[in-house]
Amino acid sequence: MGRHLGLDDVHRFRAAADPRLSPDGRRVAFVISTPDEQQDRDVSHVWVVPTEGGEPAQWTHGESGETSPRWSPDGRRLAFLARRGEPAAPQIWVMDAAGGEARRLTNQVGGVLDLAWSPTGDRIAYVALVRPPAEEPAAQARPVVVRRLHFKMDGSGLVGEARTHLFVAGLDGTEPRQLTDGDFSASGLAWSPDGTEIAFVSAMHEDRDLDLASHVFAVPASGGEPRRITDGPGGAAAPAWSPDGRQIVFIGRREAADSMPSLYAVDAAGTTPARDLLPDFDRTVMAGAPGYPGGPPQLGADGGAVVFCARERGCVHVHRLRLVDGHVEPLVTGDDRVVSGLTAAGGLVACLCATPE
Repeated sequence: MGRHLGLDDVHRFRAAADPRLSPDGRRVAFVISTPDEQQDRDVSHVWVVPTEGGEPAQWTHGESGETSPRWSPDGRRLAFLARRGEPAAPQIWVMDAAGGEARRLTNQVGGVLDLAWSPTGDRIAYVALVRPPAEEPAAQARPVVVRRLHFKMDGSGLVGEARTHLFVAGLDGTEPRQLTDGDFSASGLAWSPDGTEIAFVSAMHEDRDLDLASHVFAVPASGGEPRRITDGPGGAAAPAWSPDGRQIVFIGRREAADSMPSLYAVDAAGTTPARDLLPDFDRTVMAGAPGYPGGPPQLGADGGAVVFCARERGCVHVHRLRLVDGHVEPLVTGDDRVVSGLTAAGGLVACLCATPE
């Protein structure tokens, strides 16, 4: 017989997040968060489970926890974010999938927020928080001066004049290279298949605080000026390259204020306008974000289909879009199922599902 939920039961809840399939589709890395009653916070660690079934294994054990597991293209290494030592901000660590100690790759004062392996596995691109030069201690208690509308971020809180920018670090220990710089923020990084460019989302136009539009850009991985790929008054998020590098698929809005994002594709050269891939699909495409379900679109290895998340009567389900004819078929459904997190590799799709129970 059941019993009523009590306050102490909250400390028994464990939450899963951020599933990531290995390139061969044989394993899933994911994050488990467990409440720490003594420290009054959640502690997250990276776990791995075989896709054919079996017992999950905990791969990281740091005192402050770890997040954001990312497999190398050959599946032999796993990168993740962790707070270990100074500075006390998330940094990239890399460990061998066969076992052994992880080694630290970055030393960003503001901390790393996202990362992605290069196609060749010898570099990692990442998004880091870059703050203005530190003020004198006596000035730190002064009021915060805000010059832009976006002075707060979900998951980060008050960021003031700080901005997020792209970097690339080599696994050989060379100094990381900063790829973007200026009074704008970059997010949603994605490597081109040939490893020469990195796509990202940003708003660099003068009126970005007024129209809230954002666009897809690409910057050379070796350094250089970013080029804008999309145009117009809409918004963009979660870019992904087609396997041949000719197109970029992203979640977007025709107008920045539209309430229903859709899937779009644009010529990677930026010579033609983006086109809506779901003109007759009357559902909201969900990219996933802190506090929001969904996940970034996933393209198949042959480029013939896109797997994506969409809201369905208050739930979030997984669908597959066949690019040749625009046919959409459901993959993961359920009247009470919410999908949060999506990954595809090795002919499989893995996602995190939640129900009322």
